[in-house]
Parts: sequence; C-alpha cells; structure tokens
Amino acid sequence: MVRKTVLRRLLDGVVRWVFGLVSIFVLSGLLGILPEAGEDGFAVALAAADGPASAVVEEAPSRPAVTLGALEKEIRAEFPVRDDVQQAFREIAARFTDYVVRNPTSPDTGRARALAAEVLLLGGDRKGALGQWNAMVDLGPGPEDRARGLFLLGSHRMLTGRLQEAGATFERLGSEYPDSLWSASVARSLKYLELQRTRDVPELSQVFRRGDEEVRLTTESLDGKITMIYFWRSTTPKHGEFVETVARDPRASIDQALKEYPILEGKLVVLGVNLDRDPGVYEAAMKRLAVPWPQAFDGKGFATPLAEAFAVVRCPQWVVVGPRRRIWYLGPDVQKFYTYASEAMKRHRVALEAAQEQAGERGSAEDGE
Repeated sequence: MVRKTVLRRLLDGVVRWVFGLVSIFVLSGLLGILPEAGEDGFAVALAAADGPASAVVEEAPSRPAVTLGALEKEIRAEFPVRDDVQQAFREIAARFTDYVVRNPTSPDTGRARALAAEVLLLGGDRKGALGQWNAMVDLGPGPEDRARGLFLLGSHRMLTGRLQEAGATFERLGSEYPDSLWSASVARSLKYLELQRTRDVPELSQVFRRGDEEVRLTTESLDGKITMIYFWRSTTPKHGEFVETVARDPRASIDQALKEYPILEGKLVVLGVNLDRDPGVYEAAMKRLAVPWPQAFDGKGFATPLAEAFAVVRCPQWVVVGPRRRIWYLGPDVQKFYTYASEAMKRHRVALEAAQEQAGERGSAEDGE
C-alpha cells in the first residue's frame, strides 16, 4: 500500500492558521504604529469578501467644523493604538463621514472617505468600506479622488480573486483618468493579472544567499524542479509558523518529504525574498526565526527585482513553479500554497518514478539482448 505522502501531510499535518487580509490593512498614516501607505503594496485595506456596498450613512454626531488634518490629529490623540481604533471603529468612521457632510466642497472629502473605509475594514465592516469607495468614484471632489476610488475597488477585486472584474475596473481607470497618478500606479497590478491569466514564468535572475553559500535562480534553473518562493517582511503575520511547518515540522517538512521520497532529492527548492528596507531589521528577523533557506535581500522593499518580476503587490506572497516553468500558484493564501505545492510535488514524484521505472525496463531489455 502506498503510504500517504508528506505532500499530503503538508495539508493534513500543518497547523491550520488563516492568513487574514485584515492583518495587512494600512490606515494611510492614521496610526503611526502601522506602516505608511505603500509599505505593504497597496495603501489600502482590502476586504476578504464582497457584496453589495452598504449605504454610506451621512449622519454623524454634531461636532465643530475642523480641517481634516486637525480631525486626524484629534483622532490619533484619542485612539493612540490599533486596538483602540478597532474598538471604536464605527465612531471614528462616523467622524470622517461627518467631515464630508459638513464640508461637501472640500478637496479633502475623498481622503476622508478613504480613511473612513479603512477604519470600517479594520472593524470588519467590509460592505461599509465598499460603500465609501463607490462614493469616492461617484462623488469624489476631483479626478484624482475618483481615480483613487476606482483603484481601491480594482485592488479589492484583484486580491479577492475576482480577476476579470479587477481588470475591467483598472481598464476603466486608465480610460477615464489616463493622466492620474493612480492610473500610473496600476501597472504592476495589471502585470499580476496577466501572470494569473497566462501562468508563464517571467524572466528571472536573482542571487540568494545562505551564509557563505550562493544560489542563483534563473528561468532555466527552474527546469525539472518544484520551486517555491515566498516574499516576506519581519512583520509578516504568522511567518514564524510557516517556517516551523515547512522547515522543522516532523510531519510536514521538506526534509521529511525527502527522507520519505529520496527521488525528490535536488528537485525541491525553497527560496525567500525579504522585503524589509533596514538590514538590521532583516538580520534580526532571520536570527529570531532561524530561517534555514537561501534568502534574497537588497533593502529595496517592493522595488527589488524579483518582486517586480512576479508583480508582488503585497506581503506575504507565495509562488509555486512547476518543473516546466509554469506558475502553479501565485497569491497570498498560505493554505492554497500548501495545496498547490503538495499537488505539484506529488505529480513530479510520480513522473520521476515512472521515468526511473521505464529506464530500468530499458536497461533490463538491453541486458537480455
């Protein structure tokens, strides 16, 4: 009886931790303790599910008129940490919406709506956030605000797997607002969608290091191997659990897979790309997590060449490439990574065993002649 493969154990034995999109939500500068907009790819929190946008409630507690900058400063003082914002998300969102109601002609209403949406997402109100983004598109005070609304809606659709709708939204953005900064920033997102559609591996050339050892990844080096690449930062949620599972879990590690199926020796490659900018932060994370695989780090963040090649727009991101240079998986869901990596390894093992058996049969036939 064929034993259950470690490839399957990656699914059965791994800790079932869920990567929540809420963990990457960026409050666009509202909270100083969170990354600034752009540090994690999109300057926006993206919902994990879609549906009809709930109505944008244009009612809020009565407050004296203030500038948006003053309102942000006031909120930061009252709610200094993320947990405080999460607990009071409805009140905070209402205050941003109140600003819009009281200042309908202000050029800052678009930003106020964007902040309201991000706070709503932090609190779990995804429909409310969608309502704010749609209002930015329909009611934005200027073309940049309306373009930003389309960008946020397209990004949401892309990262929640609605790729055709995302593409249509980005096309609308480029068509209606071709000179917008948001149109210019969508190029990587469009490339990401193209990679998802074609599954073609881009041209690659990257050096990875592990101590004194150097590993060069090229497009050609992918042939005949299952290559797994993950993009991470020192603040990536659950990254330590991922490392422990794939590197050291006796039920699910790569080493265990190689012990059980020696035919995969030299055929499985795991590589990491760190997107931190500070070398000290990166080195401390490597030491703390005891990451065993070769890593690429150049301090360029999302501008690092491999992140550009795979159009990485947020972190973490996993890539599984098959032995024929086809992308099996490109995305942020670690459970899907395990699924696709397991299946890719299984199929490659079966193919290698079949080729080995055929070679043995040919050798036997030749010996008998």
